[in-house]
Amino acid sequence: EALVLVSHLACGFVVAVRFRRLVGELGWVQGLTEGIGREGAISQAQNARLICSLFPPGKAEAFVNDMPAQWWRRPHDEIKDCSVVQMDIKGFTALSSTVSASELVHLINAIFTGIDEAAECIGGVWKVETIGDCYKAVVGGFGQEAAGDHAYRAVALACAILEIVVGIAKRLRLKVLSVRCGVTTGSLTGAVVGRELPRYLIYGTRCTEVGRLEGSARSGGVL
Repeated sequence: EALVLVSHLACGFVVAVRFRRLVGELGWVQGLTEGIGREGAISQAQNARLICSLFPPGKAEAFVNDMPAQWWRRPHDEIKDCSVVQMDIKGFTALSSTVSASELVHLINAIFTGIDEAAECIGGVWKVETIGDCYKAVVGGFGQEAAGDHAYRAVALACAILEIVVGIAKRLRLKVLSVRCGVTTGSLTGAVVGRELPRYLIYGTRCTEVGRLEGSARSGGVL
């Protein structure tokens, strides 16, 4: 009888221990689930910000619930009352031969970061793309950003770009570093292009025009 009693007590003890472990495991699982939930919410917010950065103001909401591969199916946008700014580093090939690839990347990043900060201060600027040493942005034309002074803001951005590059060239003692800018005003067509790495890009005669103006501008000037 004593043995049976000990056995019953041992079983009770084992059950109690296992119950505590189960409770602990359930608590851990609950904590993990809550953590995953929080991380999921943070991840969704980050994804939303990333999508918003790919589109002009007020355009991202229409694409959030679609798969990126389907974005190109959306109707094109007619963008009116806006200006386009394009910047290019003059003599980029010659500059590339005077610095290492790593130094060149840091230089380009410093220039574009400076331009982004200036654009944020000016307001109403949406960066369309950067390709190599070329920067292109639309000023105005989108929702609340479609202010009537977009041409003034575009010229202000172009002048700020020149000042930024002059400052960087002086600090780094790069005499060959200079840029030129083109600015034009009018209407554009905006659309998502591509299924792989889709991008919202702008098209129209103003894009051709701003490229010609930028290419004809003198070094360190705006046209």
